[in-house]
Amino acid sequence: MKKTKTILSLQDANFRVFGHRGIMGVHDENTMDSFVAAKAAGFAGIEYDLQKTRDGKPVIIHDGKVDRTTNGKGWVKELLWKKIRTMRTEHGYTIPTFEEVLALSSHGFVQNIELKSRGSSDIAVKILKEGFAKKILDPENFIVSSFHHRDLVNFKKHIKNVRIGALIAHWPADGIAFAKKIGAWSINVDIDIVNEDPSIVEETHKAGLKIGVWTIRSYDDAKRMKDLGVDFIFSNFP
Repeated sequence: MKKTKTILSLQDANFRVFGHRGIMGVHDENTMDSFVAAKAAGFAGIEYDLQKTRDGKPVIIHDGKVDRTTNGKGWVKELLWKKIRTMRTEHGYTIPTFEEVLALSSHGFVQNIELKSRGSSDIAVKILKEGFAKKILDPENFIVSSFHHRDLVNFKKHIKNVRIGALIAHWPADGIAFAKKIGAWSINVDIDIVNEDPSIVEETHKAGLKIGVWTIRSYDDAKRMKDLGVDFIFSNFP
């Protein structure tokens, strides 16, 4: 029987594979089940989405509304934490808190925190600073990214020793210059951007930045990104 090629088999010191919302192609996305499975499978790290409830509780969920991923309804920002905690994903899991996911932090297992909702940089700064001060968390084990670049700037202003990644869905002419201006460590782009213009990888490296690519759903896509010199990818599968 022919052995199936895995995306993780491509991982090495120069090409890191992050579990996208855990391993969302196999487990319920952005759940502790998905994150624990990604860590056990050998991913270099995980990527997840940070938002705040109406009463300011930091929770991990991708969409602005809970409707798609849970049995509940409504906007995250309009719901109280107590209500959100009663909701369940397809296979019965709860929406985790930021603190619960941070508890998985360990040496060499990187957590890429996407600031999903505007203003979420403040709560990220507060909780991470507390963890760093108590030596519970290590800045080396985190990357903070966002499409809301003002939040990245705000985060970097308060915590300078955590890497930040500028998420870019459509490649602007000044994308690299902009990323450098805000002190980004990396540019994280849609795979379609790289497929359309692979020279972006070399341009990014020449500027002294790393480049990450989302979202990877197949071995062939992952292999192509590695061959192009991409530094890391966000994958739905191991």
